[in-house]
Amino acid sequence: MAVISYVPPKKEIIDRRSPEGNYYVAKCDLCGTDFYPKRKNAKFCSVSCMKLSFRNKQDEMKRSGNAPKKKVVPGKVAQMEPSMTKITGVNNLYSYVKGKISGMHGRKDEFMSSVRNLDIGKIYKIENAVIKRLSSGSWGVHF
Repeated sequence: MAVISYVPPKKEIIDRRSPEGNYYVAKCDLCGTDFYPKRKNAKFCSVSCMKLSFRNKQDEMKRSGNAPKKKVVPGKVAQMEPSMTKITGVNNLYSYVKGKISGMHGRKDEFMSSVRNLDIGKIYKIENAVIKRLSSGSWGVHF
């Protein structure tokens, strides 16, 4: 294969040398290895060292008691009767009810909108099924 013509690259090649013409050399904060950084302020030689350093800081903060506290916001949850089956996800609920009730074919949109619009703790009855909304994404079903 013969070279017909030279096509210059579309992007300029980034020169990572210092103003003196040398490449920057840095020392990894974790393992101490000398490396050529892509940025002047790089602290770690690799992603592995960066992740390990982060995990070490997290462990140290947990041991010292200065770990950031996670806010836990209690959600509204209704009580489920012992005879009910708990189902998570509205599509799973539809599939479960459709398998138990023969007249569900063609009524998916009506069923889904009715069940989604239920307030937590409220009950929806369809034929011989009793559906209770337990939380924002779960329902209890009893036949």
